Amino acid sequence: PDDAFRKIAFANIQLGNFEQALTYLNNIKMPDHRAYFYLGVVNDSLKKYSEAGKYYQKAVKSVYGLLYTDPIYQQYFYGLAESCRKANENDKALDYYNNAFEMDKEDKVPPKNQQILFGRARTYFQKNEYAKSIEDLNLAIALNEKFKEAFNQRAEIYQKTGQYQNAIYDYTKVINIDSLFLPAYLGRATCQIEIGKYSEAINDVNIGLEKFPKSEQKKLDYEYSPAGVMIYLGLKDIDLRKYGFGSFNIWHLED
Repeated sequence: PDDAFRKIAFANIQLGNFEQALTYLNNIKMPDHRAYFYLGVVNDSLKKYSEAGKYYQKAVKSVYGLLYTDPIYQQYFYGLAESCRKANENDKALDYYNNAFEMDKEDKVPPKNQQILFGRARTYFQKNEYAKSIEDLNLAIALNEKFKEAFNQRAEIYQKTGQYQNAIYDYTKVINIDSLFLPAYLGRATCQIEIGKYSEAINDVNIGLEKFPKSEQKKLDYEYSPAGVMIYLGLKDIDLRKYGFGSFNIWHLED
């Protein structure tokens, strides 16, 4: 029955039925490294990052003697790194990303090296180590010239550090790759404002709003500060994370 529970859990994970997958995994009497890994994936998907990390750790320990003999176990270290990053355990995350990268330098099995580099870059970003983050993003982009998330992350760093022309270039690359990637429009608009290109900024915002799903446009509600000196724009009742937004969801215009 353990094997059957594990296979049904795997199928539910593929379908995104994480709660059901968890039920089957919890019924396994003698979990092996695969079951621990699936428990890590499920808890990660349910945003229970500490729990996910514990199960990824168990998966790693269960096959410790085989870890460096088969690159397929790379995903265990990668999962552990991702759960640590999401829990803001950045130093641990970096160690595990490094382990994952070393296990499969030839990039034979998933996750691809570009994804590991991207995860490590995001960790450096969280540590405010922007030069190291850009270095990894450059490597990831070299492996995949259509890696829009890497371009967007690099643009955010350039924007955050006042390198607005570089940020505009990268946001434009993102839009050329995926014209529906909304954060790039607002990110580019913010940079346009910073360098005084107000017409271009307005155009980017209008294009972004036009591409925003019609069903969500009805929920738009603008709230302004009463001071009149500074205007803050927010989107109510909309989870912008579903549309790829990150740390630059709120922008302001100062008179």
